[in-house]
Amino acid sequence: MALENSTSETASFIDISDIFSASEFLKDDADIVFDNFEFASVVTGQLLQPGQSQDNYIGFLPPDNGSLQWNIRDDGVITNWRNVQEGDLIKFGANQQGIYHVSGQEENGLDSFTGLDDLIFRFAPSAEANIATKTEFFDDNNYAELFGFEANQPVKNELNDIALRISNSAAQSYAVGQAVGISGTEASVGGDLNISTPVQGAVASGAAAVTSNSVALTEGTSFGGIFGTNIENSQSDNLSLNAAADLNAVAEVTSSISSFADTKADLSHALVDADAHTRVGMKLPADGGFGLLLDPTNGGFGIANIDMTGGGDVQMSADVLIGADAGAKSTEGRARAIVEVSKVSGLEDSASVSGDNLDIKGISGAELSSTSYSDRGNAESKVSMNESMGILARMDDEQELMNGGTVVGDSDSTPYQAGGSLSISTGSQLKASTRSVIVGDGLQDAFEIDGIDQAISDADLGEAFGLFSEKPMGLRMTAADSMDLDIESEVDIYTTADATLGDAKSSSSIFQNNGAYNANISAGSDGLIDADALTQIITAANTVVGDTEAFGTALNTAAIGSSQFSFPGLEAEIDAVSSSVGESQAISTSGVAESSLALSTMGINGVNSGGVVAKVEGADLINAVATSTGFSESAAVSGSDSRDLVSADTNQSALGLNDYSIKTDNSLEITSIADIESGATSVFGTTSI
Repeated sequence: MALENSTSETASFIDISDIFSASEFLKDDADIVFDNFEFASVVTGQLLQPGQSQDNYIGFLPPDNGSLQWNIRDDGVITNWRNVQEGDLIKFGANQQGIYHVSGQEENGLDSFTGLDDLIFRFAPSAEANIATKTEFFDDNNYAELFGFEANQPVKNELNDIALRISNSAAQSYAVGQAVGISGTEASVGGDLNISTPVQGAVASGAAAVTSNSVALTEGTSFGGIFGTNIENSQSDNLSLNAAADLNAVAEVTSSISSFADTKADLSHALVDADAHTRVGMKLPADGGFGLLLDPTNGGFGIANIDMTGGGDVQMSADVLIGADAGAKSTEGRARAIVEVSKVSGLEDSASVSGDNLDIKGISGAELSSTSYSDRGNAESKVSMNESMGILARMDDEQELMNGGTVVGDSDSTPYQAGGSLSISTGSQLKASTRSVIVGDGLQDAFEIDGIDQAISDADLGEAFGLFSEKPMGLRMTAADSMDLDIESEVDIYTTADATLGDAKSSSSIFQNNGAYNANISAGSDGLIDADALTQIITAANTVVGDTEAFGTALNTAAIGSSQFSFPGLEAEIDAVSSSVGESQAISTSGVAESSLALSTMGINGVNSGGVVAKVEGADLINAVATSTGFSESAAVSGSDSRDLVSADTNQSALGLNDYSIKTDNSLEITSIADIESGATSVFGTTSI
């Protein structure tokens, strides 16, 4: 935070459990410029410094800490709290008239103020920030330090560390867990090698408070079956399991991670919040986790960073299901339930070579849910995931595959090689649900930032793949004999937000549900490819008095993506079926109702950002089917005070077979079907659709 034309009057301690004013920072006739707020953090120590890479930092980042908020006191009434953003500017003129510049829009006199005491600030810590302050420093001093204000003025040193007291929750709970079957182990045997590692992990935390905040934070750092070792770059060798005869390695991983927070208020309009936060494969608190076995970013995996070779048959099987949920309930204040998952993978950065038949299975799955309820306040429910991969190969910073050629082959491919036949089973199985409910009072309370009471539900599952390589056609699978590939990918997302007196906002999204991307598969004879991809997405928002928004987005549902397949036997069959189903509904008795839905579906889609041609060689039958069904519905009786608006938008596309090069020396039959059923309905004057 930069201060222009001013001197500092920073107090030793600023108690932000109450509201504090700008006069604590500077004198009259000055400007406050919020600059380079990116690196602000409330944790003492372990600060992410400007220019420091997040790769080697385990601490807290601003989105997890909360936010600095500002307001203008109008005749003693505190109304609309706003988050401080980089570039925000507040000026004090000679006549003591205040002018502020916020988010690119200058506003004059709209919320005018005549003195510094009218400009007030507070810091709203997140659940994670509350937990972070439970350190020895906090226990001794009863406050956490706010770091990271970057200023190019002479007062920088005086303001670099602003001491703030945060509102300490009455009930706080923290739980962390990790479960890995086999790690850092190599084996080489002269006969058969059989490995079985079923892994189950359960971690939970709960907190409840009366007339004060409650916070529950639960973390599952790593849940996995077989983990080789951390690989720094493409030059690092994987650990290996070797058998002169048959090799069987089976990993089954399941988890249940949960958090719950509950608050009850005896006082009217008390700031009583409930925060429940469940994370899998995310970062650890600064005061813990350094002695854990694995890097906390591993999340859920079946078999990772290890190679397997066998002189006979080889079975490499990984089946992963990550379960995570969060629940929050508040009678007076915010109820927030968040579930975050970094990634889930079946087979990751591994390779295998078999002297005879090779059977590989990589299934990634997750079941995620969050629920929140508030009588008088906001209710927020959120589920997010970065990625889900069945079988994947990553690149390092030099754009080289992490395990390219480690078993056999060249550095441009991750090898899975069979001396006989090759059987592949993969896919991603995802389910996510969010639900938020408020009663509300139709008013903006002191603890609310934006508008009246809100019920907010959000689910974002990122990307899901069956076969995936970061390098174009870098996932190399070869068989001396026949090859069979079975892909089953399914995504099911459901979000709902319900309010009585307040706004309801619901959003569901997934960027990609793709069966195979950048896979290069070659058979010595014939083969069969059976790929199915299904995405179902439903989002709903309902209120009596207030506005509603319901948005659903499911892009790139494809049974087979950009890959290369070769069958010299000329009798291969490819059956690819993809389907997307979506519904978006927004209903308000008195308010605005808006709904939208976007779906894109492809049976076989060869578009590749790497510019490599997707192709099929030697097939005699190709069946590509894409179906899409979507509806958007909105209804309102009387509209809002500002506008009467009911809108419903549906945007769908379906492609059966797209952008592939197909060659065969024999006959070829191609069947492609694209089928769309689409609708949008908006009704004003009634809630009956």
